[in-house]
Amino acid sequence: MFNTITKILIISIVAVGLMLLIGGCGKADKPAPEAKEAQEGAEPAAETPESAEALAYVYTAEALYTCPAHPILISDDAEAMCPRCNTKLEKMSDDNVAKLRASHPKGCATCGIVVPGDSPMENCPKCGMALASIPEPQSEEAVEAEPETHEH
Repeated sequence: MFNTITKILIISIVAVGLMLLIGGCGKADKPAPEAKEAQEGAEPAAETPESAEALAYVYTAEALYTCPAHPILISDDAEAMCPRCNTKLEKMSDDNVAKLRASHPKGCATCGIVVPGDSPMENCPKCGMALASIPEPQSEEAVEAEPETHEH
């Protein structure tokens, strides 16, 4: 009888351990419950000059850097560390920078998260705010070439 109870106890402990192990996998990359609540009630981010200006480096920086484990975290700072895993960011290849820029990226100015424009992600995985399109900066020639509209 003692052997049967011991076996049941050991099997129960192993089963609970496996459930915790399996149930806990992948939870680290999901937004915190507060972020999910914010995501559900999040209104689209206003494209203020500050937010557009804060992420415009995606188009203008000579080089972009990203975390190999978290490629949505992009920076123009060569010394930056990934806020999720504290890994030094690596320089993106010229091809990947070109692809990102061509996709008309979107991002969160608050968290600095940038994703390709064709990404299905609609909200920031960190704060839950709606991701905003990052407008491509206009060159000075393009601004000067735009005809002024006159209404009569």
